[in-house]
Amino acid sequence: MRWLIFSFAFCVMSASIVGCKDGDRHGASKMDAPQASFFGAPSRREEAGHDQGDRGGPRVISGLTSTGNLDKQPKADEPAKKDRPRKIRYTGDIQLIVKDINDAEEALDAASKAAKGEYERAEVNRSANVVRSGIWRIRVPVENLTAFRKAVAKIGDVEKDVLESEDMTAKYYDLEAHLANRKAERDAVRDFLTEIGKKDPRFLEVKRELNEISDDINRKEGMIKLWKDMTDLTTFTVHMREKQAYNPPAPPKIEPDPSFGERVGKTWEGSWSSFIGFCQGVAIVAVALAPWSPVILVGLFFVWFVARRMSSRAEESAPVVEVVDEKPKGERSEPLG
Repeated sequence: MRWLIFSFAFCVMSASIVGCKDGDRHGASKMDAPQASFFGAPSRREEAGHDQGDRGGPRVISGLTSTGNLDKQPKADEPAKKDRPRKIRYTGDIQLIVKDINDAEEALDAASKAAKGEYERAEVNRSANVVRSGIWRIRVPVENLTAFRKAVAKIGDVEKDVLESEDMTAKYYDLEAHLANRKAERDAVRDFLTEIGKKDPRFLEVKRELNEISDDINRKEGMIKLWKDMTDLTTFTVHMREKQAYNPPAPPKIEPDPSFGERVGKTWEGSWSSFIGFCQGVAIVAVALAPWSPVILVGLFFVWFVARRMSSRAEESAPVVEVVDEKPKGERSEPLG
């Protein structure tokens, strides 16, 4: 009896678990249903051609998939083919010490022509009393990189030699596949625009979408062209400077202490040179004041004349004081002396 009860309970629990899983599956299917198409018309996932709208594919336009062009799009996540060449960007930098900058430049021109390189920048410093140097930036095909690098290293003594690489294979072919998808989408939208005609109310919105896709395609094509140029040609920078002669510094001179006579002579020479300098300074001042001597004399005379007139007026306006002798008559005043 107990065995039957346990068996019945186990069956009930199993049925409830299975029911919960079915409910979650139905709920998820309801949540996955798209709400509306690009222009607001209701659409469902069960309709043909609308299943890829919610997976990051092209935007769904009502009636657009009827042309069938979008079904022929290449998949962006399709792996790159094994026979595709790798896209690697190389960048080189080398520093050399040469005997003569002119001969080294000629050798560099010969190496560049042999490697079918193109100059991107050239700067040479030939100023006087300066070590002559130069910088050259050359674009060399990847297949000639090794030969060109060895030829440049033979021009002089190598101070520094650097070669860097960047693998751009994945992002190059990803962008290429994305560009193919966008072109297929552009063709589909263009066909749909031709099909609906200008009288359709959706014409302007579809035209705007087509312009956005075309602009995106132009940007991606420019980026692919730039990456292709960067991977097909290597940017190689060459720094060269002439070798300098080494001149060791001269040892310091040790002078003996001067004698008494030498000190007296130096003191006399210093004093006499100071006196001569003073006399020369006075003479220079006199020469400088010579043209102004009339003006100076007139000014001094005017000052003297004004001072004299003021002193004379002060004497005339001063009161006269008389000294009265108060002693009685008959007494003689004794002289003060």
